[in-house]
Amino acid sequence: MGEEQLVWFNAELDLPLEAVENVRSFFWANEAVGVVTIDNEALPPGMDRLPEGTARMTVSFSAEEKDKAVFQKRLIREWKAASITMGFSAPLRFTDLNPDGWQDKWKEFFHPLRIGKHLLVQPTWEEADILPDDVVLTIDPGMAFGTGGHETTSMCMELLESLSETVNPDLPLLDLGCGSGILAMTAYKLGFSSLEATDIDPEAIRVSLENFQLNGIPEGAIPVSTKSLDDLTDSFELIVANILAGTLIDLAPQIVAKLSPTGQLVLSGILQSQGQEVRHVYETLGFSLKDSRVRGEWVALLMQREDPKPSAQ
Repeated sequence: MGEEQLVWFNAELDLPLEAVENVRSFFWANEAVGVVTIDNEALPPGMDRLPEGTARMTVSFSAEEKDKAVFQKRLIREWKAASITMGFSAPLRFTDLNPDGWQDKWKEFFHPLRIGKHLLVQPTWEEADILPDDVVLTIDPGMAFGTGGHETTSMCMELLESLSETVNPDLPLLDLGCGSGILAMTAYKLGFSSLEATDIDPEAIRVSLENFQLNGIPEGAIPVSTKSLDDLTDSFELIVANILAGTLIDLAPQIVAKLSPTGQLVLSGILQSQGQEVRHVYETLGFSLKDSRVRGEWVALLMQREDPKPSAQ
């Protein structure tokens, strides 16, 4: 008997920006081999603008030819149920892919990118012109998500670069919801030496470890796991969380509990319309806004724990 033919196809959908992380996790858990998300801040040339507050996600899959129809029917059924729990409806649009060229689609979306003063992100297949003071990170977006190209990530990287000039690099830093590991890698290359990274998605752990190796980061230099905040035993001087506004609000007490008395928070993944609410939640927990970045529809916040008021004598 001959080998079954493997076929490749995409599922495309439009979805609310604030749902991107949850939807991406759903597809990784359902045998996706690649996920690309774009919004109005990162449109390919010639593509019409999307409705405000909307992203377009393209998810790649492979299956044996005889199983393709059954696979797609199952995916439609499970996605419909999942999207209802997420509070919106988004039909899947399927297209077939050339099996020899599907991986090259990633290269259309990722070229060398300069961020902040000295940060340079480059793909594995395209070397950039490197300047003497550049801090270089090499990423293969075909492996997962998080290239620095999205505003939520680049603003975090800029804030980390700024903090590296004032924060003691030996104090512990946590990358909460690490994705591809790009923020933990940025911190490492900026000189932070006591790092930890976590993500609820096992795929993110695998990808982060691959990217650490790709960037010459020694094994074990950045412990990475699926530990929850409650399972972490250390406290941190700096926590970087590029996740969802709703999650930042829900986890605020646990995040704050893991921060040192003089600690700072970098919070991102926040739409401008959600920024005031996130800020208010952390202010009620004893923080003040120290710095912020706004880019496109997104905002990132740097929150500082306020000094405790001296007790009355």
